[in-house]
Parts: sequence; C-alpha cells; structure tokens
Amino acid sequence: AADPRSCTDTKSCAVIFDRCFSLPIGTDVITKGCQNSLVCVGSMSCCEGDLCNSAVPTGSSVLLLLVSSALITLFL
Repeated sequence: AADPRSCTDTKSCAVIFDRCFSLPIGTDVITKGCQNSLVCVGSMSCCEGDLCNSAVPTGSSVLLLLVSSALITLFL
C-alpha cells in the first residue's frame, strides 16, 4: 500500500534472514519482508529488530507480543 503503516500482518523470518526490508514498487506500492543484510542495496530499505519496518500488529499478534514481553521481563 502507499501508506507504509497500513501493514497489519507480521511474519517470522527464517534464521538465514537477519534484516527486515521495505521496497517501493512503482509510485504507490511498498512490499515488505525478510532479507539478508548482504542483499540490502539500492532502493531497498533494511532495518534490524522486531517490527522495525513499520509493520503494525493487530489482533492475536498484539496479544502474543504482550505475553512474550511480559514473560521476558519476569524471567530476565
């Protein structure tokens, strides 16, 4: 979508991918996903960390993030 914040789906990346990416396709579409840092070049914007490419979690993914954050806080 044209608005990068309109993403509502989250994805777990395979171990070989160490970056999230956003890549504009045309003038009004942005694709997002997982990538290896070696391939992050050109107009591809890469970042590191959960939800760093402006994905917005909704529904059950929000609950999962909150529960996992609480568990990490309690046990670390």
